[in-house]
Amino acid sequence: MLVSATTPDGPALFAVDTGASGTTWEQARTTTHDIAGTVTLDGAPAEHLGGAALRTALRLARIALSAVQLGVAEGALRMTADYLSAREQFGRPLGTFQAVQHQLADSYIEIDALRVCLWHAISLAAAGEDAEQATLVAKWWSDDGGLNVVHRTQHLHGGIGVDVDYPIHRYFLWGKQIAGTLGGASADLALLGAAL
Repeated sequence: MLVSATTPDGPALFAVDTGASGTTWEQARTTTHDIAGTVTLDGAPAEHLGGAALRTALRLARIALSAVQLGVAEGALRMTADYLSAREQFGRPLGTFQAVQHQLADSYIEIDALRVCLWHAISLAAAGEDAEQATLVAKWWSDDGGLNVVHRTQHLHGGIGVDVDYPIHRYFLWGKQIAGTLGGASADLALLGAAL
């Protein structure tokens, strides 16, 4: 497994064999109810991969999280649009009400902004150019805009949106977990500010 740790030379990345002596794992559950674990390292041998490896791993993790959040937000919006097209109130589909349309439009705009920022970061990284700032912008949109979308879409489902057995709730939980991973929107803005 990859583990980050602080060394006298600063933060770095290490490779640790999961079966090595001094490594224990305790099962835990996440916000999305996925199986995860808490790893405890007590004298486990580790291969030092360096600070540059940590920066690369974090950049790629932010890009990957942003890509997953884009899919989560798009899926939540599609499910909500389908629901609002079929669900009627006062003799017409809920999707025809202006207040509902505004919330869907705001979600669409935030998803599109995330998509553009994500592809900009991916293109820079793929070209071997400095993608640090673009990645932080994409991750911020993922955290802030992605969370806004899953929150709105759950709200637009009304009472059924909070039913944990209804699929939109899974989108909300997944989007919320992604939005808080690696520090969340405030942490991304702080890192972006320091980079600028």
